[in-house]
Amino acid sequence: MKRSELIANFSVMVVGMIIVYMVYTALTVVFTQRGLYVVTFSDDRLIMSDGQGDYIDGMEGVHIFINKVQMFIIDLTGLSIEGGSTSSREVYIKFEDAFWKNEEFKRIEPILPSDRYPVCISIEVPSEPSPLSPNQMDIGVPYEPSVWITVFKLVPSEEVCSLVRTPVEKVAGPLLNLTGPTPPPELYVNGHLYFTRIYERTWVLRGDAWFLLLQVLPKNEDTYEYEVLRYYVKLSLDITIYYEKP
Repeated sequence: MKRSELIANFSVMVVGMIIVYMVYTALTVVFTQRGLYVVTFSDDRLIMSDGQGDYIDGMEGVHIFINKVQMFIIDLTGLSIEGGSTSSREVYIKFEDAFWKNEEFKRIEPILPSDRYPVCISIEVPSEPSPLSPNQMDIGVPYEPSVWITVFKLVPSEEVCSLVRTPVEKVAGPLLNLTGPTPPPELYVNGHLYFTRIYERTWVLRGDAWFLLLQVLPKNEDTYEYEVLRYYVKLSLDITIYYEKP
């Protein structure tokens, strides 16, 4: 098998793992009201829109919802477990304009190009004994969220990466076994990211913060062994989510 084919096949497997873990944590999405979610990205940040207007749930392969474990999911990938994509929407990420560091916190050059990427964004408000529902957040109060941004490039031989930022003390899952906060305190406190419910049915995710960036690469072409590379990247974003009644 050619290396490019191996990487492509391996990426599909990793994508499947991430989708199962992040998006389909709850197989049933419970909707208590009629209507739909709409998302907008500010274009003066490092993560910005693709210039094609609002992202609307159920249109152009976009899915926006709150799952049973109270995560807000913004899925622009249109990916399915069977493979393929139904989405025509992406975001533009200015990776080349961002600050990058390696595992030793030393400054490095960007390892990913600025480009359009399909992404899946998961937003959770940590709370005890269970995550806080977006519909139970106090209006006007900024919360420190756990944010996972899975970045795809649906072309063979392209990299797949995940961006992670969370105040939670321990995170475990596919490819991950972290003790919080993530990224480490040295970087976590050097930035901010808040999730705020500004109206009854409107939320904003806004900040300029460091993320842990994970890349999964094939290590052995025969056994499908892999290695996980870790970097840190500082990205800014300003995302508004609102619920539009019919």
